[in-house]
Order: sequence, then structure tokens, then C-alpha cells
Amino acid sequence: MIPFVSVLAFIFLNFGCSRERTHESYFGAEPIGQMNLVTERLKVDSIVMDKVSSSYIGKFFFNNNVILFWDEMLRKVLLFDTNGHFLGERLTLGKGPNEVPISEVDGFSVLKDGSFIVFGGGDCIFLFDQNWNKKSSLILRKGKRISQQTLNAASNPGMSQIYDVEYEKHFTMQSYNNKLYFPIECMADNLNPALRRYYEESRIIFEVDKKTGELIKMEGRRSPVYQDYSCIGQFSWFDYDISRDGRIYVMYEPDHLIYEYNQEWDNTNTFGVPGKKMDTNYFESTNAREGGMRMVEERESKGYYTDIIYFEEYDILMRSYQKGLKSAVDGLQIYQNRILVADVDVPKGFKVIGIDDSYFYANGVIDEEWEEFKVYRFKVSEILKR
Repeated sequence: MIPFVSVLAFIFLNFGCSRERTHESYFGAEPIGQMNLVTERLKVDSIVMDKVSSSYIGKFFFNNNVILFWDEMLRKVLLFDTNGHFLGERLTLGKGPNEVPISEVDGFSVLKDGSFIVFGGGDCIFLFDQNWNKKSSLILRKGKRISQQTLNAASNPGMSQIYDVEYEKHFTMQSYNNKLYFPIECMADNLNPALRRYYEESRIIFEVDKKTGELIKMEGRRSPVYQDYSCIGQFSWFDYDISRDGRIYVMYEPDHLIYEYNQEWDNTNTFGVPGKKMDTNYFESTNAREGGMRMVEERESKGYYTDIIYFEEYDILMRSYQKGLKSAVDGLQIYQNRILVADVDVPKGFKVIGIDDSYFYANGVIDEEWEEFKVYRFKVSEILKR
């Protein structure tokens, strides 16, 4: 007789640890679309950063009044003050006590407490404190290894091994209490973005134990809006943010709604208003090859939502969106207490990254050819008062 405990262990290792829930259970809150607009435009200033040695390929962050640039090619973080002056660099590769000892680094993020996380090859996780001291090195453990043949044939969406951390589009790593959060994508042939099942059944988030690297559970589903199309896999990604008290906000690229969850992933609130003058005439593919051929063209030419960030200081959430190729500008929505208070035109590629006492900061120009960094900012007082 096989011990009952052994059977449970087998199920846990091979099918992950997320509870079975219906797609509908993640989207139960009645949507609201309230508006109380306080401004129609923003005065946006720009900060030109000092010239530095960089690949000029990467992503901006903001932390403790410092602008950070994660250089994806050189695998280092460049630091600037809020006037654009270069402060130095951190997080270089190497075997030193506060270096990253792997050559393949997939992503970097600033966590809510001001600490830092690096994710790399072999599902390695490195955690650094606010002073750039390395505190721990982990391996993301998502279950018993499976063969490529098993992966290709797998069709059970609750099987954790068929998912990889998604780091190409919206690679946002977060933490809350003793958990780390990673966006994921399904790698199984039988559950891919060309199939309707993918949007109904595949999970979107790994919750991972911050001390051990063990997968706690998989959560989330993709928006019901995907059921309105035959297939728009070119816009299958999402972004999310987590408040300091654990509320989870999720947005999907083609969906004007924002979904708010508690730590049990109950959909406590749903809100949002469509962005202005967005070209949402999406190409609907009939197979993976067709969708792949149109991927780049669609993402460059059509309108979709690109980024969200939540600020406890004002109880506001900001969502950026791309209007489309025919527009000279993009859009930024600002919600306070789930009510839209501003929907304004902003420069192309504008995404808010942080706040200090006077300004909100947004990523700006990253010009590889002219070797120039530029960051945008606008005054807090233009939107809200404390």
C-alpha cells in the first residue's frame, strides 16, 4: 500500500499548490467607471542625465530620491540624483560578497521596502538590502523536474512545472510580507496564447516563499475581455502592483478595467474607464504562426494599456497607455480611491516610476544612438494635495 502522505507529496510536486478555482471567481466584483476630472493636462518637465558608460538598453526605477537605470546588456545599475547627476554604479557581476555570481541575469526590480531583487539563469534569486548588501541567494523551486516531452504534452493548467517566469514584456517582481511575486507564462504546447484555453485556465502569478524559494501557489487568470476576440495573443500580457497592506492591482493590455484583489485573490473591486483615442482595431489571428507574424506590427501600431503603479501617499493608482501609431502622444490615467481624476496626454513611452515630496517621476528617453538618458517629472501639486 502506498502511504497517503506519499500520494499527497506526489500531487504537490507534480501539480503545484494552487487551489482549483473557476475563471469567473477571479472577476466577480461589479465594475465601476466613475470620473471626477480635476485637470485636463500636465506640465511635464524633463531631466537630462549625465553621460555615462552604458549600453543604453534597459529600464528606469526610482527609490529613496534616487533615479536608477538597470542596464540590461552590461548587467549593472546606474544611479543618478534628481538633477540628473551621476552618483555611481552598483550590482556588478562577480564573485564578491555583494556581487551577482552568474552571467545570465534576466531582470532587476526595486521592492516596496526599498530593497532590491535580481532574477537570473537557473531560476536564481538574489536579494539585496537598501544599502546594496546581499542578504540571500535562493533558487525558485516550482516542483519536480519534467522532461521536454512531458512539458510539450502537458495540458493541466495547475501543473507548476509548465510555467516559466515571464521577463520580456512586463517583468515586475514584487514582495509582500514573506512572499515574492513573479509574473509567469505557460510554456506547454497544449496551453499557448493561440488557444482559447490559455486565457481561461492558465495562471499568471507565482507566489514564492521569500526565505526558501519554494513555490507557495500559483494565482490569477487572464481577463474576460479575451473572450471577446478569436485570438489576440499579441496583447496577452499584464502588469500588476501590490500595496504595502497587500492589495493586488492587475491590468491587462487590451482591457480598460483594473482588478483589485486581497491576499486570498478575491476580486474585491473592479474599476476603470477606457483611455482616450486608442486604436483598438486589433488583428485577430487563427493560429500561432499567423499571430507571431503580426506581433511586432500590432504592438507598435495599436493602442493598449502598458503599466500601473500605486502610491499609498495619496491613495492613487496611475495607468499608462499607448494610443497607437497615428497618435503623437500616449496617455496617462490617474485614479484616486478608484475614481478617475485625470486622463492626460503624455510623451510617447511615458510610465510613472516613483515619487518624492514634490514630483512624480516617469521614464523618458533612452537614446542608444545619441547616448542620452532623459527622465520626465511633473509636480504632485498639479494633481492632488496631501
